[in-house]
Amino acid sequence: MIKPKGRKNEKERLEDIKSYSILDTLSETDEDDMTAIAAKLCGTEISLISLIDDKRQWLK
Repeated sequence: MIKPKGRKNEKERLEDIKSYSILDTLSETDEDDMTAIAAKLCGTEISLISLIDDKRQWLK
């Protein structure tokens, strides 16, 4: 596998994700509402919010 190039603002992106305090949490109404709206707009049955830190990925 080819490793992707690092981003210039990667440190800030990771700090932002951590500041949201939503990693390793259960489902929340706001996130459920956002994904429902996205699914409706796209004409799909489901949609996901994908959050990626430096080691893991979460699907909300």
